[in-house]
Amino acid sequence: MKTLESILKSISIENDCCNSCKVKEGAEHPIKGLIVQLNSIPGDPDYIKYCQICLIHHSKKTQKEKKKDMIQLVKKFGMRCSVLLINLLIFTELVLAQPGLPGDPAQAPIDGGLGLLAAAGGAYAYKKLRGNKNDELD
Repeated sequence: MKTLESILKSISIENDCCNSCKVKEGAEHPIKGLIVQLNSIPGDPDYIKYCQICLIHHSKKTQKEKKKDMIQLVKKFGMRCSVLLINLLIFTELVLAQPGLPGDPAQAPIDGGLGLLAAAGGAYAYKKLRGNKNDELD
């Protein structure tokens, strides 16, 4: 655990050099020739100061770590979803089990009503056919 003294030392004015390459703020960077400005990585709880070049390098590291963490999170989520799906498929059959089929239903009698309806339909069809032939002969 960080002590208050180490946190104050890391953000103090006296600590005016890059934590990685030890170049002082305001001096020329030995590799790129830029004037050094010190910044800390956003969201970093340590408040460590880096020059522009080292800041880009260290922020890429943190982005890779974030990507790795996100991949692990997606894998865990996928595993949990697959276990849940398997459980649902197995236990759904048990929960929704139906009793056996009922006995044969009582049969409806086909009596004279249906026979009369069929005879009336046949007579109507016969009349239509006969009527069309009479119209053609005239």
